[in-house]
Amino acid sequence: EMDSSHVFLHPVTDKIAPGYSALIPRPMDLSEIGHRISEGGYDVYPQLFMSDVLLMCCNALVYNPIGHGIPVLAMALGKQALALIESNLREWNRANESIAPSRMRDEVYLQRCRAIITQLQMVDQHRLFWFPVNTSQCPAYRNAVKFPMDLETLGQGLEHGKYPVLGMLLLDLLLIAFNCCCFHPAGNPAHAAAIELVRAAYSQFPREENPNRGESPVQR
Repeated sequence: EMDSSHVFLHPVTDKIAPGYSALIPRPMDLSEIGHRISEGGYDVYPQLFMSDVLLMCCNALVYNPIGHGIPVLAMALGKQALALIESNLREWNRANESIAPSRMRDEVYLQRCRAIITQLQMVDQHRLFWFPVNTSQCPAYRNAVKFPMDLETLGQGLEHGKYPVLGMLLLDLLLIAFNCCCFHPAGNPAHAAAIELVRAAYSQFPREENPNRGESPVQR
């Protein structure tokens, strides 16, 4: 219902968008999300639904140039999805609180996630995304961004067992960039930096892996 233009309803092919498969390692569309819903793909971790929605939106931001109409639609779709979470915040918080930290004891998995965060810190040389936005210096941010996220908070969440599968780590990585793009318009250097952060995040999740399920050594 949020995609009245049906732009995101079906998979994007290289015929429709030349070079798409080379640039976008993790395609996502609403038909695939619907399929995962029907197959129970979000039953264990409902947060993965939002991960896939933001992935779909960020794919559009990465592929399409500034000024193209599709990124505008992607931003609107992502904002609507976040607004739905805000309107059901109690259920969202309950889902996050239900994650058992004991699932995060696998040191190999933790080291991999730490390496991803470290690599993204290296990409963000100006440290735009390292720390929480200071809302006392930028009060408008508090009203514009309802689910703030940054690399420091993400790292703390990892150590406290917030990310039992990579798809949930990817969700917050994409949230960092999407928040920035919501607050800073296209053409702003921070907006461009957010897109580069997404590209860097994609490079940390190999194409053949599914970040949502099955790849984590953590026992469910």
